[in-house]
Amino acid sequence: MIRTLVCGINIILGLVLFISCRSNDSHLLNYDELFERFKVGKFLDNNTVLVDIYGNVLNHDTLKKCPPDFFFVDYYSNKNGEIVKAVLRASNERDKLFFKRVEDEILNPIYLGIDVKINCNDKSLILKRCLFRDQESRKSAGPIFEIDSRNLDTIVSIINQCNPLQWIGEPQASYEAIFYVLQHNHYEVRKKNENLINHFFEKGYLSISTKALWVDRLLVDQLMPQIYGTQIVNGKLYPLAYPDKIDSLRKSIGLGSIEEYLSKFGLSSKY
Repeated sequence: MIRTLVCGINIILGLVLFISCRSNDSHLLNYDELFERFKVGKFLDNNTVLVDIYGNVLNHDTLKKCPPDFFFVDYYSNKNGEIVKAVLRASNERDKLFFKRVEDEILNPIYLGIDVKINCNDKSLILKRCLFRDQESRKSAGPIFEIDSRNLDTIVSIINQCNPLQWIGEPQASYEAIFYVLQHNHYEVRKKNENLINHFFEKGYLSISTKALWVDRLLVDQLMPQIYGTQIVNGKLYPLAYPDKIDSLRKSIGLGSIEEYLSKFGLSSKY
């Protein structure tokens, strides 16, 4: 609380825009550009001006007192890509999701699975067991990360060794196993296998309601509003692209109302 109060001097949460820094010769970095700079740590140097939303110049040490749950920095670059100004402001939900992405993909190691020997003749049974472990782990307070990692090793190995693009007549559980294990792992894993999952959708191996989960999750990964309201983030319904049409959108793909869905998580339908 003390850090927040110290950092909050001269900042009104949420509504005030610092207009003067949006000059023609500077460019506000978007989230993707920020992410790339986070990878290599290319941000402030001693010559970069740090200001609040009123233009008051701040000491760089101020950033050490500003928790990311409450504050965010907008970075502006010149035409040479050099950071020329940084503006400290109140953070919003998209900022917090950006920090979560940085934490998941940069600060913490990304686990993409390892290749293990698979007997492709047994793939149906192996995948059935994967799906069971995936679904059961979400019903308990057990070690989900360990199960997800173990399942990912299996799925990555089957994808690499058993050529799922050529499968015909495989049990529904096989496709669902691959889908849910990828869905419950890192964004980079899903992105790498997006073409395979889209192939399953095109062939009708996965339902259209399942596709809603995939579409919404990819949108959330990109810090964009979701369409079908399938994603709960930090105990809240992630922002919707079309809140006034959410029930009709869900109905069009065979899903129940958003109120029914949220009630399963003990959440209010007021969003």
